[in-house]
Amino acid sequence: MAPFQIITERENDTGWSYQVQTASGNSPKPRQFTMQLSWADYNHWSSTGSDPPQRVAEAVLRFVLSHLDPTELPDQFDASLARRRFPDADQLIPTLIQQ
Repeated sequence: MAPFQIITERENDTGWSYQVQTASGNSPKPRQFTMQLSWADYNHWSSTGSDPPQRVAEAVLRFVLSHLDPTELPDQFDASLARRRFPDADQLIPTLIQQ
């Protein structure tokens, strides 16, 4: 999994937006992208609703980056990409939130 850093978190009308920086394959230059986390996905993965949104975003990023190289991610994507592309996302992301 590529290491990453959340640079900014912004709340908006539909959830949160995260500016993320990560190592990009063999390139020495870090890659930046934006990930959206909707209220619906937050509520789905944080069943109690008591987890800080950034912890949920970090869990999604750990999951996605363990399955994809950062170069495979679009410049902007929604966290639901995890559940659309990988059938085990809904089972594993809640466990990653607690780590």
